[in-house]
Amino acid sequence: MNLKPQDVLVVLKLCTYPDVRPPISIIASDLSLSPSEVHGAIGRLRKSRLLHGPSLKDRPNIAALEEFLVHGLKYAFPAEHSEVSRGIPTSYAAEPLKSEVSMSNDLPPYGLGTRETRGGWDLNRSIRVFRRQRYAILSSINS
Repeated sequence: MNLKPQDVLVVLKLCTYPDVRPPISIIASDLSLSPSEVHGAIGRLRKSRLLHGPSLKDRPNIAALEEFLVHGLKYAFPAEHSEVSRGIPTSYAAEPLKSEVSMSNDLPPYGLGTRETRGGWDLNRSIRVFRRQRYAILSSINS
């Protein structure tokens, strides 16, 4: 079973809960996903060992998650250059990295699904399902 892009968002959201994982319906509501998508994500995350499982209250396996985000994410979900399009900045073109990285004159990477008029290379197919409050985390992961 392969991970899906929303699984990364689900496991990052699970990292924000202090003790016990809330019901799937609350996680789904927080992420604007359906409960069945969250349930499927939790199953895939358990199989990939990014979650400890029910015996440890589905807490994220922080060591494995860190290794996956740093070394595996770019291979599991590679960036794909497509046509120049409109969208919101992502990766190094968005904060918090934008102020830390010097940009070249090339078009920056942009995500789909917004009405903004700036344009650049469309790298992230899945960003359209995420709310703005998770924008900084996801943009950082994209880089």
